[in-house]
Amino acid sequence: MATFAYTARNANGQVVKGRLEAPDRKRAVQQLGGLKLRPVSLTERAEKVQSPSEGRSGLGRLFGKNGATRSARAGFSRKQMLPFFRSLSDLLACGIQVGDAIRLLAKRLT
Repeated sequence: MATFAYTARNANGQVVKGRLEAPDRKRAVQQLGGLKLRPVSLTERAEKVQSPSEGRSGLGRLFGKNGATRSARAGFSRKQMLPFFRSLSDLLACGIQVGDAIRLLAKRLT
């Protein structure tokens, strides 16, 4: 779920600010309507994404900071890069979101 920051007006016309979680923007607007709020602005908050080098998944061992590959001792050679990115491309073409596709591929590597 995404986190949305909103500014809205209540029934009395007062400005109300807050955050809510919803699967998408449309549902966030529906939730505000359910709270009897009229949205003035609604922005999706970016969550802190952990760097691959911080190592939450198998990809942490494969990539260095800023997406650069580590040395050959890390086990991710140029010969392995092409199948990895082809698999990623195939998953994305099937409609799987980028984060989910990378998590799936990372599980295959560990």
